[in-house]
Amino acid sequence: ALNFGKNPFNTADITTIKRKLYS
Repeated sequence: ALNFGKNPFNTADITTIKRKLYS
């Protein structure tokens, strides 16, 4: 999740982070 900006396969992590930010 730390390198989600580089890894295009970490879409799931991005979704989780967004849920935490917009929860």
